[in-house]
Amino acid sequence: MGADHAIVGKDVLLNGQKYTVIGIMPSDFDFPVGAEAWAPLDFTASEGSDRATHYFEVFGRLRSGVSKAKAQDDLESIAARLGRDYPATNAGHTRA
Repeated sequence: MGADHAIVGKDVLLNGQKYTVIGIMPSDFDFPVGAEAWAPLDFTASEGSDRATHYFEVFGRLRSGVSKAKAQDDLESIAARLGRDYPATNAGHTRA
């Protein structure tokens, strides 16, 4: 998209599927390496409810005024709660 911020909010076709652009990443952002666009995951019902699969990594942007330490604490609290609520699939998954 040539770093054109005017494209935000507009529709684009990727592999014949229509998507609305919700943001533009900086030109030096390269995750995963070589990626040029990201689209929402489209899970089947069984994939979406499968708690045993742990192969995704996520990233986010800190809200203004939120420290990395605070975000880390929040993520660790969420991981601990998931470990208690779903011990068979989430116990021990505390990496944040």
